[in-house]
Order: sequence, then C-alpha cells, then structure tokens
Amino acid sequence: MDELNQTPVSPVTDSPVTAEKHTLTRRQVAVGAAWAAPVIALAVATPLAAASTGPVSEPAAAISGALNASFAGGVRTVNYSAGAVTYDPDGSGLTTGNITVALSLFGDSPNFPLTVDNASWTSLGWTRLSDRNGTARFQHAAISSGTIPTGTASWSGADSDYVSVAVNLAVAQAGIGAVGLTYTFDPDEG
Repeated sequence: MDELNQTPVSPVTDSPVTAEKHTLTRRQVAVGAAWAAPVIALAVATPLAAASTGPVSEPAAAISGALNASFAGGVRTVNYSAGAVTYDPDGSGLTTGNITVALSLFGDSPNFPLTVDNASWTSLGWTRLSDRNGTARFQHAAISSGTIPTGTASWSGADSDYVSVAVNLAVAQAGIGAVGLTYTFDPDEG
C-alpha cells in the first residue's frame, strides 16, 4: 500500500478512501481571494432583498381607456375615450418627467385619418405638440404619483380596410416602465 496516496480504510464505511496530497501556491491563494471578494460583497449588500417575499417591482406608468370600434354605412370608426395616465412610483421617489401620449396609425392603414378633440385634452392640462407623420402628440407636466385624465380621439375609414391604431405613452424619466393600448382589425381575418 502506498502511504502517500491512500489511507488503509475509512473508519466510517470500512472502504478504501483516496486522499491526495495538495499544496497551494501563493498565486492560487491570491486568485481565490480575488474571486471570493465580489461574492462576499454581494452577500453583505443583499440581506434585505433576500428577505423579500413578493415579486420585484419598479415604478410604472400606464395609459388606460376604451378603444371601441363601430360600423355604419361601410365606415369603421375607432374611438379612444374615458382614458387616463396612471403612475405608481413604487416607493422610488421618482417623478415621471414630462409625460407624452401619442395617437397613431400602425403599418398599412393610411385610409384612417385621425380626428382629435383638442379641447378635451387642453382642458385637462395637456399641451398639443407638433404632429409627426400623422401622429398626434400631447404632453403633460411631470407628476409624482396618481392619475391624469386624457382627452378623446377617433379614426375613421372604410370598413373593408385593415386598420391598426395605438395610444402610446412615454415618460421622460429613465427607469420607469410605460404601457400603451392598441386596436387592430384585419378584414381578411374577419
């Protein structure tokens, strides 16, 4: 039996156990310490997060409202109404920065012009920005939390045409998620 490579018998299992002789160089110790330091720092920095039982959340803004379609005399009209922008800072202390709502057509639906009731927006504190490529844009001052009502708009075109409209939301503050609305009708799919 080679005494450097094996012990005669394990006292617990009575089976041979291999024990190899290892030596560590100073370089191996230094590399191991360098890799362990970030792990230790992370473990020290995260005890409160590790104790959390709920999902991780973040500040979020969303636009709500109704996108309803009606049909009359071969014309399809899509109306946006009863809308609002809601912001929840989720304890972050962040304000939204300027809020922008964009009302637009998507893709291949050029025959659905947009009609916006400007007064319904401006009476609620929104300012109309310059339009871009048929998209009407409104802006509101920053808020720290809560809900801001929005105005109304409509798109109208031939009932047989494809249409996809969107009410999109953007906030100027980085780190805040924003969600919008869409409506799509494809006559080929019924």
